[in-house]
Amino acid sequence: MPLAEPFDVRELARRLGMALVHDERHGLWALGPEADVPVLARTDMPDVALPDSQGRDFALSSLRGTKVFMIAWASW
Repeated sequence: MPLAEPFDVRELARRLGMALVHDERHGLWALGPEADVPVLARTDMPDVALPDSQGRDFALSSLRGTKVFMIAWASW
């Protein structure tokens, strides 16, 4: 959906009608549907390696210290 520049995650949350939370201490933002139960037990992510476009493993930990916008999707 089109968003005004610069990108404002609060506006995205408003347009999608989803909850947005911010953990200032860890610099973490989470956007998603509200849940009746706690969904995050911890805020650190395990080291994950995924194939890049050439099929080589890319470790997400190599991005540590940089801002990352990650989208997760599941068909179920």
